[in-house]
Amino acid sequence: MSRTLTNFILLGVVVTIAALLWLWKVDAPTVPEVIITTIQGQKLPLKTLRGHVVLINFWATDCAICVKEMPMMAATYRKYQPRGFEAVFIAMPHDRPDHVVHFANRNQLPFKVVLDVQGEINRAFGDIKVTPTTFVVDKNGRIVKRIVGEPDFERLHALIERRLAD
Repeated sequence: MSRTLTNFILLGVVVTIAALLWLWKVDAPTVPEVIITTIQGQKLPLKTLRGHVVLINFWATDCAICVKEMPMMAATYRKYQPRGFEAVFIAMPHDRPDHVVHFANRNQLPFKVVLDVQGEINRAFGDIKVTPTTFVVDKNGRIVKRIVGEPDFERLHALIERRLAD
């Protein structure tokens, strides 16, 4: 095979891979256009978090795994927040608001904690049924990972590191 033909084939492979990667990024689902209200009363459209890597977690105070993972989630937030990382923890619609506020205050949760009493945010994310369910969102607002159950924190941190470097 001639050197020119080999180079042409390699170029075709590189272009194909680049096109597939571009299409994957374009087709990745984006964060729904919803407005959240934190337990402190701050209203915030999720789209205003673009430019940050964001962790969105659906949880409940009656979910044993959610309660167990919360100290590691808080540590993850504290570790990456100085580098442009954000976290939004959305309580499930069935969770009593007073329980959510008490839990957040008692555990000094450092990230945004949101009530979803009407279930609008939950429905916008595909009607979440299982807690915890966590989404990792890139700086462009694309959902790059969905995790059901407790995450492997080593893998989660590696993903956050990669997305912060983008």
